[in-house]
Amino acid sequence: MNILKKIAGAILFVLAIILSIGTLLNFISAILIKSAKEFQKALAIGIGFLSATIVFTFLLVLLIRFMFKLSLRLLRNKQVDNDPLEEIGKL
Repeated sequence: MNILKKIAGAILFVLAIILSIGTLLNFISAILIKSAKEFQKALAIGIGFLSATIVFTFLLVLLIRFMFKLSLRLLRNKQVDNDPLEEIGKL
């Protein structure tokens, strides 16, 4: 079972890295290139495009953050501490 957790954690970690790079590149191109073109067409369309881009990017960042936390939790080794059990027996 530990092997499956490690493999799932590694796959999730790699997927989160790929998604974060894609999100960053898409956000930069949307803000610098596409947003300027939309503002030239009409101001209302440009503001809508910019706000939708920011909201969607924020949601993707939250998803990627969750994926990183979950993958690191799956990859981490849990150490079992038996000392409290021995202390109960000594009383």
